[in-house]
Amino acid sequence: MLSVNDQEVEVRAAAIKGLGRKADPRAFGLLLQKLNETNVSLRVLAIDALSKFSDKNVGDIMINLLNEKNLEVVMAAMDALGKLGEAKAEGPLIQFLSHHDHRLRGRAALALGSLKD
Repeated sequence: MLSVNDQEVEVRAAAIKGLGRKADPRAFGLLLQKLNETNVSLRVLAIDALSKFSDKNVGDIMINLLNEKNLEVVMAAMDALGKLGEAKAEGPLIQFLSHHDHRLRGRAALALGSLKD
């Protein structure tokens, strides 16, 4: 799991993807740390990886990421919420339906369509 901290971005990316595929609970904390990466692509990969975990905190983490300034991070969080079917994300996602950026409106609509009742 040390490769998630490798100096090479490609190595860190491969490690994050691998940890997401396995969804091993021991990797959860490492992936949470990757949400603070300076490299946006790695943050997006970490969001996707975390969306594969059944940890009860993942939904809240993704909802909090909707407040990020970086649109790629916000869109990845929306995608994750859709995959998770996180019902409590409905309110925060609805707010994006009137956003000035069409990409955020579209992603919010897709995520809303995947939420559980």
